[in-house]
Amino acid sequence: MKKHQIISGRIAFAIVIMALLILSGCKENPGRSTLHLALQSGSSKEKSLVPVGIPLAVEHFLIQGTGPDNSTFSLESSKANLEIEGLLIGNWNLYAVGQNSSGVDLVEGTTSFQLTLEPTNAVIQLDTLKGTGTMTLNFQWDVSKISNAAIELSITNQDGVKTSVTPTVNNLANGAVTYSAFYPAGSYLVQARLYSGTIAVSGCAEAVRVVGNKITEGTIILDLDKYAEIPSSLTLVNKAGTPIECSISGLSSSMVAMQKVTAEITTSNIADKGSLDISWYLDGEQIATGLSCPFTPTSGTHRLDVIAKGALLASSGSASFPFQATVAGTANIPVLVTEVVDGTEGLYVGGKAKIAFLPDGKVLLASTTHNSLQVCRIVRDTLEVMHTYTINDNFNTTSITDILVDPNSYRVAIADNTTPGIGLYQYDASDSSLTKLFYRNNVKYTKTDGTTLTFPSIDKLALDSSDGTLYCTVPLSTDLPKSNAYASTQTDFQTNSFSYFFLSSLAEISGMAISPGNTKAALFSTPDGFLKICTRDNSDTLLANDKNFSAEENETPYLKGIRSVAFLNENNVVCGTANALNRFENTNSLTWEQKDVWISGQDGIDNMQGITQLLANPEGTILYAICQDSKNINCFQADSTSGELSYLGSTPLGSFIPSEADISPDKEFLVLVSNASNKILLCRIPQ
Repeated sequence: MKKHQIISGRIAFAIVIMALLILSGCKENPGRSTLHLALQSGSSKEKSLVPVGIPLAVEHFLIQGTGPDNSTFSLESSKANLEIEGLLIGNWNLYAVGQNSSGVDLVEGTTSFQLTLEPTNAVIQLDTLKGTGTMTLNFQWDVSKISNAAIELSITNQDGVKTSVTPTVNNLANGAVTYSAFYPAGSYLVQARLYSGTIAVSGCAEAVRVVGNKITEGTIILDLDKYAEIPSSLTLVNKAGTPIECSISGLSSSMVAMQKVTAEITTSNIADKGSLDISWYLDGEQIATGLSCPFTPTSGTHRLDVIAKGALLASSGSASFPFQATVAGTANIPVLVTEVVDGTEGLYVGGKAKIAFLPDGKVLLASTTHNSLQVCRIVRDTLEVMHTYTINDNFNTTSITDILVDPNSYRVAIADNTTPGIGLYQYDASDSSLTKLFYRNNVKYTKTDGTTLTFPSIDKLALDSSDGTLYCTVPLSTDLPKSNAYASTQTDFQTNSFSYFFLSSLAEISGMAISPGNTKAALFSTPDGFLKICTRDNSDTLLANDKNFSAEENETPYLKGIRSVAFLNENNVVCGTANALNRFENTNSLTWEQKDVWISGQDGIDNMQGITQLLANPEGTILYAICQDSKNINCFQADSTSGELSYLGSTPLGSFIPSEADISPDKEFLVLVSNASNKILLCRIPQ
């Protein structure tokens, strides 16, 4: 719906004055005659923004004349035909003003003619809008849905001259700006483009009428996520003065993104629509002219504006159509919408990038190529950089191996192989910033004699959010050094403790996952094809009551090449291998059994090779298998009670080789990075 008042009225007009001199035969007054005036009012289009309470139709006229021997006349009339008797023969200068019903001057015009003995025609064309008025425009938006806001404004006059203007009152921090200035009476096109950083997120195009000595004021809501259910209409007036009822057709309030559509103006009572000058604007940017407007919307909220102009003076009119474009597809199967290349709008990607969603839906991106850490937000299906951190900010941004975000405490843990060590940060959603809290080195234990045990490298992180225990895996080791993610001091953060297992035959613990309720943990070894599932014991030890599954020792099938594990709930864990998914269920007390096995290319499943990561949605009802070798995402639905899997479909990624992904908290986006490609893929997830 339009957020400002639309007041109809005719705003352009003409007065035709026919001057006919008839020489009378009166002997007593041979140098005088009678002037016959015929007055005719034209009409024009409705406007979108007009002065409130100011009629724009001409209701009466003021006519003044100056003639021979400084003779003058002045009269006021609302009649169409007038007679002025007793005018001297000679040269006359006439001036006329057209007023509305309230006596406000709207237009004016002048002419000169020679009154002779023969009949004389004189025409006054009222083609000048009278006076100077004030244009005041208020633009507002929801500040909670945009950051780093900027706005571009421009005014185009009746001659087509476009001028960039600056808001006179700037309150960007609170989602509002105002532009107010004096302008000669007339019609103007106002364009606005709202930006989040460098990305255009909303906009509009409005026709504005200025009347002399009056204020034209309107409030325009630049909507970021709402849309109207009913299209706005547009009323125009043609040259003959007959109103044309028009509307924007061809669109709906909800449309499919990335599919071409065509909007049209339809009319009910005009034959010559070609006489209209029509321009189309999408989010404030002109995209087409003419009676139709073909375009392809991206996903998100948009506003389509049409500006229509006739031949009459100050005759511009406008209408808008807000709509929502959503990505089409099967529910819960990601749809690729954008590829963001390294360096785009200051985004640092590079190979071996790491990525994680923050609790408020923003994205944390680490680049091992640029040694940077960036907080980004998703705008118009692309990424906008909000903050960039480097070692110059005392951030540990070199050789980052993993990022872990705790949605409860807003703590962020970042592992790096420089020391190696772990940096602990606090995220502030109010300004999307990170503050460094503590950093721990690679000491995992200090002996009583003062000597230390260290770890040479670091890989993956896992958090037990029941007490803040932060585990990290060490390549070529079964040790799990521990930290305190909820620490308030440096000493509390580096606890100098670790867990380990007496498994001399095990090459390493390659990764681990902890269940949503923090009662279970799953650890795996890629080189050994080994899975260990643990259950918290009565002494509150998480890594206890462990059950082992091995492709060799226990002859558990389809564990070879295991590279990822994910919990669906407290009783179901899934592991991904070279070409299969395995679901293990806690069937009775500490008993775990292998339940589902999904194999690449079998039972209707797509190619599923090299599962590098498993991701479950927050409810544990949808599972995504990120497949590095087959370059796709395979999607499964999990029964909320039993955890049983059913195959939904897959998303091909072209030549992109995924290495890591994450899902947004609202389940609308999935973002992927690659060790072999300097770009990010952004997917929408249909709901």
